[in-house]
Amino acid sequence: MNSQDFFSCLSNCGLHIIKEDASLISRFIDKDGSGMLNFEDFLFALRGRPNEERQSVIDFVYGIFDKEKKGVADANEMKKVFNCQKHPKFKMGKLTETEMFYLYLKNFNHKVNTTVTKKVIKYFF
Repeated sequence: MNSQDFFSCLSNCGLHIIKEDASLISRFIDKDGSGMLNFEDFLFALRGRPNEERQSVIDFVYGIFDKEKKGVADANEMKKVFNCQKHPKFKMGKLTETEMFYLYLKNFNHKVNTTVTKKVIKYFF
């Protein structure tokens, strides 16, 4: 979305700020300078970097999948331990486990049968 869309969304949510402030916020969120805001950048702006404890958990889990310590994890290996059994959409039968995994990988801008880099995982969490 562009900054005008962002301003409209804020307004629709009851957050009434002046356009100049909305523009400033959208420029802060727009990490690549494309003029477009994406969901990952928005979440990162809200969450910030993980604290030390959370990052150590991320590093530990990532290390399980990056067996050769090359900085990439294989999506097929991740799928072997992926568990969505308690997710509401899975429990209600709206999505299969494969569909849930595909949606999970999309968070990393990757598709099934690819690799996931540690940089992306650090960015996402």
